[in-house]
Amino acid sequence: MTRRGRIVLLAAVVLAAAIVPFVLFGDALEAWTRAALLDHRPAGWAPRAVCVALLAADIVLPVPSSIVSAAAGMWWGLWQGALLSLAGMQLGSWAGYAIGARSTGVRRWIGDAAAARLDRAYARHGDWMVMTLRPVPVLAEASAVFAGFGRMPPGRYTAMSLAANACVSLAYAGAGALLGRDGSGAATLAVFGVLVAGSVAWSLARRRRG
Repeated sequence: MTRRGRIVLLAAVVLAAAIVPFVLFGDALEAWTRAALLDHRPAGWAPRAVCVALLAADIVLPVPSSIVSAAAGMWWGLWQGALLSLAGMQLGSWAGYAIGARSTGVRRWIGDAAAARLDRAYARHGDWMVMTLRPVPVLAEASAVFAGFGRMPPGRYTAMSLAANACVSLAYAGAGALLGRDGSGAATLAVFGVLVAGSVAWSLARRRRG
């Protein structure tokens, strides 16, 4: 198999690993999530921990992250909901990065030349890939794994993933807050402010790459 063929096969395997759980367990997990977080108001800190754990597990499980983040905003308000969502999403992002970074056997399998090609791709376009793919199901998880596999610097990946996760968390938690008890103008402002935050983060990423 050629080096390019091995890279294509690797990408297909990573995507399949994210898609297959959605096909097999996605509907059941979404129904459980709705029943646990939307059908009644959760009490105590345990449901908050469940939200964080579900979002962190999204890297390997078909978690409906949009429902979880919106539920956090609906029940606990914009800012607390966004922080809970951000904590879970960031833990999942770091887990995906760690999986990719520790895949040394896969790097040997695709060969030094192909691995170096991926490293250069993430050195040049890693910021763009992390930021733009974060809201996209399946591709978000795959991009985290490939960021680690492509040896994107950990500090740079953390900064870009934090910015992307913050924007997504504010958007979903803000939408949930608008539907829930927090009907303040802050929720509306946060939803539209995500566009501004995303624009600033994107500009910083382009400047850093330049």
